[in-house]
Amino acid sequence: MLKLLFTLLIVSLAACSTLPSSRSFQSIPPPERQHQLAALQEWSNWGVLSLQNRSQSLIASFRWNQQDKAYHIQLDAALNVGAITIEGEPGHVLLRESAKQFYRATSPEALMAQQLGWYLPISPLQFWIRGLRAPGTAQADYDEYGHLKTLHQEGWTIEYADYQSVGGVDLPQTLQLSQAPMHVKIRIKNWHLSSPTSP
Repeated sequence: MLKLLFTLLIVSLAACSTLPSSRSFQSIPPPERQHQLAALQEWSNWGVLSLQNRSQSLIASFRWNQQDKAYHIQLDAALNVGAITIEGEPGHVLLRESAKQFYRATSPEALMAQQLGWYLPISPLQFWIRGLRAPGTAQADYDEYGHLKTLHQEGWTIEYADYQSVGGVDLPQTLQLSQAPMHVKIRIKNWHLSSPTSP
């Protein structure tokens, strides 16, 4: 069963045949599009991700629910990692591996690194996953539609391959994050916006 799950996740990450045509996108100036994305305060998505560093390789499905600054992320990984839940808001994070086993910290990155041996940059990823620059200094390149194409921020390089239109808002479908030796690929299968906005 685990081998089957592992194979299905790899296929999901690689699949590109159902991407929406970019011809449905509207060209919006980057500042206006960034303002539109920043207005999304309640959203959820699910998909699959792969993570590689010097000592580990991981593939997992995920579900991410965001309510303003509070997040709830569930990771279901193949092999020996199992299910992990991360709940947090600024200054307080809970990582749960089972009903009785949980850990607390002030930083999701430090907590994951300490307990799992790997981490996702969750604090800025709340912005990056929307195709939005996180607060702070950044270098960004945009495509002809005003979508983020490449972002350099907090020592990470984020590359956006595909977008999808959801409720009048263009959101990332595939993005890759790299900060040596860490490489992460995220493939979002579905977005849900509680309060979509239009440009």
